[in-house]
Amino acid sequence: MATAAANLGRGASRPNTIHIGAAPEHRAPELWRRAPTCTRMTRTSIGAIARDVPGTADYRMSVSPHDILARHIMDGLYEGRFSPGQRLIEADLMERYQASRGAVREALSRLEAAGVVQITRNKGASIRMLSRRAARNIIVVSEVLNGLMARLAAENIDQPGARAALRNAYELLQASRDLAGLRDRVQARNAYYRVLIDIGGNRELARVLPNTDLHLTRTQFRQYDFEYERERFDLYRDLHDAVLRGDAQAAEAIGRARTRRLLGDLDGLPDDAFAPED
Repeated sequence: MATAAANLGRGASRPNTIHIGAAPEHRAPELWRRAPTCTRMTRTSIGAIARDVPGTADYRMSVSPHDILARHIMDGLYEGRFSPGQRLIEADLMERYQASRGAVREALSRLEAAGVVQITRNKGASIRMLSRRAARNIIVVSEVLNGLMARLAAENIDQPGARAALRNAYELLQASRDLAGLRDRVQARNAYYRVLIDIGGNRELARVLPNTDLHLTRTQFRQYDFEYERERFDLYRDLHDAVLRGDAQAAEAIGRARTRRLLGDLDGLPDDAFAPED
């Protein structure tokens, strides 16, 4: 575990450094040596997360200026350089990232489509800030989908290579607890979820789950000390054990409970933590 954490930590200064979708030699090599029976699921499908979740893609998967700029903005959101409600001024972004006006506008348009940025006529772009109701709605939907993800993975865990793939992703997830950066922890968590989704084999779930905007709740409320966040790794362990046992009912219950706990934390936040209701 210490070696895995060191491998993740060494790349912490580079954008999106876990390289989940890269060739095995770019990842933590000792994890691959421990699981020589890993199948194609392990080597390729984990990288699909980069196409689904804003801010987690390997930079080598897209080299267009607007894609790189969009990911820089997402990194800044996870790292605290940008905050929900903050205006994104084109001229400032052009200077900071040495980007053209066209690249900036395209990046902002893509982030608007992903639900991260809102663009208002005569006011420009700003980081989207959730209202209390919007945040609750996102968590309620995510609870159901996360429970389904866990259930399907447990029901299909006996397929060849599934347990090896899940153990690899879980070890990277546990290693990430020693990293200070929210972005690195989110990358490891998303990679673990992607393996669960792949094991479950439901393509619609793979399409829908990343678009629930749950990542916006993490960045908007990162300053608050959620009980859920303090205990998240214990909950990951319980979920992981249930899936490996093939206990679909327990896996679904744990998967839903992990997300549902956010609702209690949300209710305790002050009104100024949210955008006004529409």
